[in-house]
Amino acid sequence: MRSIRKTLNTKNFGCVIAYRECLLMVIVFCTILGGMSVSLFAQFSVTPSIPDSVSDLKIAQFGTSKFGNIFIFSADATAHTKTLGGELTISQRYRGIGLRSTGASFRDDESFQLRYSVPIFDNINFISQNFYVLSNDTRNIGLANLQRINSLIGISSRPLETFTIELFSGVELFRQLGTSVSAPAFSTIGTLLPTMVDDYSITGNFQGNYTRFSNERTNADFYAQSAILREVNDGNALQTSAQYRLLNRDFITPIGTSATLATESRLEQRLGINGGFVYALSGKWKAEMLATIDNGAVDRMYRQVISDIPSTAVKRKLHEFQITISTALQYTHSIGQHRLGIEYFTRNEENSIERKFTLNSQDETSIRQAEKQRDNSALRTRIFGQSNGIFHRKIHFMSMHLWEFYSMILRRN
Repeated sequence: MRSIRKTLNTKNFGCVIAYRECLLMVIVFCTILGGMSVSLFAQFSVTPSIPDSVSDLKIAQFGTSKFGNIFIFSADATAHTKTLGGELTISQRYRGIGLRSTGASFRDDESFQLRYSVPIFDNINFISQNFYVLSNDTRNIGLANLQRINSLIGISSRPLETFTIELFSGVELFRQLGTSVSAPAFSTIGTLLPTMVDDYSITGNFQGNYTRFSNERTNADFYAQSAILREVNDGNALQTSAQYRLLNRDFITPIGTSATLATESRLEQRLGINGGFVYALSGKWKAEMLATIDNGAVDRMYRQVISDIPSTAVKRKLHEFQITISTALQYTHSIGQHRLGIEYFTRNEENSIERKFTLNSQDETSIRQAEKQRDNSALRTRIFGQSNGIFHRKIHFMSMHLWEFYSMILRRN
């Protein structure tokens, strides 16, 4: 073991202990010796006395991580209950990042959502949905302070047994860098529950949002995902899925160190495809393999050119391509399972520009060279091992003790 440790570039050791008796507490402690990184998380979950009931569900998770000079704090909570003939869901998510260098800087991201659904007709529900988003950064950047308040009402319908669609409309209040504006907002959500076609199970979902503040400012996003799974009695399984995401944001940003504010448009499109299989070697041994391809493109440009600022006359274009391939061997016994595998990851990023407004060739060449300096690539190989199981169980009293051990070796270029 000592000889192996001397050859490692990075070491990661983790331990997870979980206990459930109406109150589930999970504590995760992770120490990376090479990078001096520490993570500590706790999760609490209060479930109903009847296992199949979801009338009262509360989950809270909080923790902190340290990676070098970066501190990450998180606090998430979700509550779901039935009240006044409908269902009420409250969820909140917080991420705080602290960076310590010559000084200290902080970034806070908070989102809060309140949703209430009540049936009005067969297969038709009335829904009220409200959310609040806050992003605050002590550094002098374009998103130094951003607030969004969105209030929507709509209906949900189930035209098919396995398909549900929701339609919303309302208003959104947007505040950034001292500028406030309100605009109509629209949203739609669709969900396809597992649907059997021959031996294959098909699932999917999509979500779209659209808010138009003015002729120059529009926020829109769309996400769609679909998965196909085939599992047979002998333990073999085959799955594939695809995801597509479009994200358009027109936000106000300062130009350089000046006090001039301009509208910058950011359009991101990303397509991901993954597939894998599990093959049963014997009753206790299985082999698995998973491959993922992610292709993304990001375009950034200003809606109008600003004189004497050449960077506002071009469109910046980023293209990113990632491939991940992993394979593992799994052994299952009466109280748990063990996995040992290897993962290969590669990523390539290219940056370029395109002239959108009048610009002299010298400034264009200078901007293009500056963008090309952002080009980068990465290659990583990961060897991992995982063990988990049950060392205590009481079915009648609904108590269970779980354990999990995880170790990882990282090697990157």
